[in-house]
Amino acid sequence: MGVRWAWCCWFVAGHVGLAGVVLGFAQGVGWSWRWQGSGSSSIQYMTCRDYWIPVIPDTVRLATTVCMPIASVDWVFSDVRVEFRDSQTQLLLWADTVAQLRLVEAGRMYFRYRGVPVGQAPAILVRTPYDRRNYLPLSFFAVLAGYASVVQDVRGRYGSAGVYLPMYSDGWQKVGYVPSGWYHPLDITGGEANLHMDGYATLLYLRDSLRWSYDDTVLEATDPLAIPYLCMYGGSALGNVQFQAVASGPNPGNVRCLVPIVSAGEQWLLGHLNGLFRELLITGWLYDRFVNYSWDNSPVSNPYDTVHTLADYPAPYNASPYHLWEAAVDLWSTWVQAHYPYSWARSLLDISRAPLPNYQSRYTYLDLPVYQINGWWDIYNYAQLETWLLMRRYCQQSCPYQKLVMGPWAHQTIGQRTTGDRTFPDNVLRLFSAFWETQSLSDVPRWLGESEVIHWFRRWLGTPEFLLVPQDWQFLGVFNGDSLWIQLPLDTYTATYAQYINFLNGTGALEGIPVRIRWQPPFDSTKTYLLSIHLTSSYFNDASGYRLKDTVYVFHEDSAGGIPPLRLYIAGPEDNGAGNWWLSADTFPPRGVQPFTLYLHPGGGLDWRRGPTQSARLVLYSDPEQPVYTIGGPNMILRTPDNMRRNQGPMQLNNPQWNDLTYPGPVVVNGTPVPQYLAFVSSPLDDSLVIVGYPVVRFWGGGKPIDNVLTDSLDLDFVVRIVDVYPDGREFYVTEAAVNGRARLWARALAEGQPDDSLPWRNLASDSLYEFVFRGFPIGYAFAPGHRIKVVITGSNWPLYQSNPHVPLMPGEFFRVRPSEMPTKCYTFWGQQVCARPALQWIEIGPEKPAEVILPALYAPVSDTSVSGLAEDWHGESVRIERLLVLEDGEVRIQGGVEGGFCQVYTIEGKEVFSGVVGGGEIRLRLGRGVYVVR
Repeated sequence: MGVRWAWCCWFVAGHVGLAGVVLGFAQGVGWSWRWQGSGSSSIQYMTCRDYWIPVIPDTVRLATTVCMPIASVDWVFSDVRVEFRDSQTQLLLWADTVAQLRLVEAGRMYFRYRGVPVGQAPAILVRTPYDRRNYLPLSFFAVLAGYASVVQDVRGRYGSAGVYLPMYSDGWQKVGYVPSGWYHPLDITGGEANLHMDGYATLLYLRDSLRWSYDDTVLEATDPLAIPYLCMYGGSALGNVQFQAVASGPNPGNVRCLVPIVSAGEQWLLGHLNGLFRELLITGWLYDRFVNYSWDNSPVSNPYDTVHTLADYPAPYNASPYHLWEAAVDLWSTWVQAHYPYSWARSLLDISRAPLPNYQSRYTYLDLPVYQINGWWDIYNYAQLETWLLMRRYCQQSCPYQKLVMGPWAHQTIGQRTTGDRTFPDNVLRLFSAFWETQSLSDVPRWLGESEVIHWFRRWLGTPEFLLVPQDWQFLGVFNGDSLWIQLPLDTYTATYAQYINFLNGTGALEGIPVRIRWQPPFDSTKTYLLSIHLTSSYFNDASGYRLKDTVYVFHEDSAGGIPPLRLYIAGPEDNGAGNWWLSADTFPPRGVQPFTLYLHPGGGLDWRRGPTQSARLVLYSDPEQPVYTIGGPNMILRTPDNMRRNQGPMQLNNPQWNDLTYPGPVVVNGTPVPQYLAFVSSPLDDSLVIVGYPVVRFWGGGKPIDNVLTDSLDLDFVVRIVDVYPDGREFYVTEAAVNGRARLWARALAEGQPDDSLPWRNLASDSLYEFVFRGFPIGYAFAPGHRIKVVITGSNWPLYQSNPHVPLMPGEFFRVRPSEMPTKCYTFWGQQVCARPALQWIEIGPEKPAEVILPALYAPVSDTSVSGLAEDWHGESVRIERLLVLEDGEVRIQGGVEGGFCQVYTIEGKEVFSGVVGGGEIRLRLGRGVYVVR
């Protein structure tokens, strides 16, 4: 392809250069070229190296990949437009094509951080049991956001040495919490694992010892430290280890913030609900850790090397991965009585159960900014809320920066619109996709500018400047018989981060870069020219034209416009009758929530009228070998019965594909058909019902086994699901509560706000009545007008919970058994063998024994003439939440609680119709007929 160059002078008289495509500027020099393609591969933006970090006490080395914002190859750009400006010489220069332009040399860091020596970079740290090599995309996004990335395999996984004991080696030392002489049954070292604190040791090493060599030689003590300070990030197991690491000791000083997603510092709450064992969640996750792992076949037993073999574990558990898996499950369900809330083993994983030697809470170590994300149907919904509440209780300096977001999400759908069988409105994406892994490249510019999580990192790690350091002369080609050279930049050049991203996105220029040009006159190689460079296409393939701005998010909750500590998405039905809006609060349940009681009636009715006048016993059949199957709810691993998708969240329970599993038919017992579930349905609602908090169930119930062995005592479960029945008949899961019969006293104390782990767990006497009071999973949901509320009671919900075999248990013991094992696996109770058996269960409803579902109502139904008020503390001001009924169109006056107070008015569906300051103590609005929420 021929090269054509032209230049001309712009005289004051206004002569215009005529050559090809002419670019006109008020003054200065212009230079333009075109070339197909843009940028180079993503790897140019970071240089990654592997480190092996030694951790105490055994100096086992943990494989760690560090990626720094250092160009790994020369940044060579084409398809760019450039301008040269000089106030004294007015020239126009253009060409069809030239050689590529090098902006950054390989081995150079192109970011600079305020207060940080050049060559260091704040980092985002991720610790994972899932193979750090899978996180290269996350590292790329971290570096693109302006930070170093540190990703580490936890002990005993993939590249890291040692023996893997799930979530055991990542936290605090266990000495002082375990009985004398006790150690993890899978610890071949005989107790050394009790001293592990790998997460904390990693933080110390990153602070004091991780160095980066800029000349690719062997690391020397004189090389600069790489990471001045960091934030930790990650979801699920990657979030748990954040809590564990920081709770292990005083803040090393280099940890600025945490971002734990769908995770918690209270693991026991994850695995149990009122005495029910979360079977598939625990067994399924551990199955993947042991059985689905690529073990080395080497017979060598060395628990300190990186060759992970079954021989690294003690016999007999090392006979096969299945044996290891079973042992790992039994440890937390059976061996150390960890099934019970009073177990000492809770100190191994639960921050609240491992107090410091001076009886201080270990949560005092977590006094740093923490941004948590969870969902109503996540496996950690209950546990992460409790963790957040505990952090709010014990914080001192960081209290205004303790954040939690609860959205309409399950474990694998955080930041997405669709969960289960529901797709929610766009306002779900308020955080603009919290997970980096879900981004497409074209979304990146907007995500970098608008993601609240990114701005959280900006707040604590700082926003870097884009930095260009002086380079030697670079050759651009031969034009008009002369070589063209450029020195770019001549002096150190900086631009804001926003300018840098807009440059890459093709929506902004890097302006005023000082350069020198060596070519034909009138260029003078001793003069400084100011170059502006603009990509003519987006590196991200973003065609939207988005321009990132230097935006500041206010995270201090008490500052003007500050982000509140707790944001809850009030999910609602898809017909937009109610719900699907965000609610802000400072505690959970939110202030102003009031109990709204629905009574169960013997005929299957459900309403707020107490009844009946006569007692009735409602019986259901529960078979441990054929339990009611789990559809929807807080699941992670479970698939739908057709194995086509994940089985979690607000699923349609009466889907014809699995209606028989959700609502199985009756079973004939002694010639009489007995239902396998009890159902209670309300009339269609005249008004919305918004619930936020923990539902509580209260009734009298009991049961008896169907066999001739130990018929005087048994155990059983009650599972209560709360369902939204649409006008078209579809039924969607909302939430549930469940209780194990033996745990009834403990569950009641918890539900009544007086938790007491010392309460005994007792078998039930056959054919007797007991009062059950228990709370369910947290939820924020709005039932719409025209919808009905349904309550479904069963004796099982498998595999969300273990199917109860209905056998009595010895004190402190747990009988782990699967439905397929029920016919052959039996339990020994006081020397007598008893096997799994069906049971008849019942609830009794009468004048003195009402059956209730107590919903935490934020907005309960109102009559046509009433206005209800709920008191709430709103950022220190006494305000009211009211439901205002407008019977006809017209002007409405709303008085404020304080002069100049802030007021918001919503439709009952959550659409904002007014937001502003109440001038003079009142506002006047013209509203159409309907019910409005005034805050």
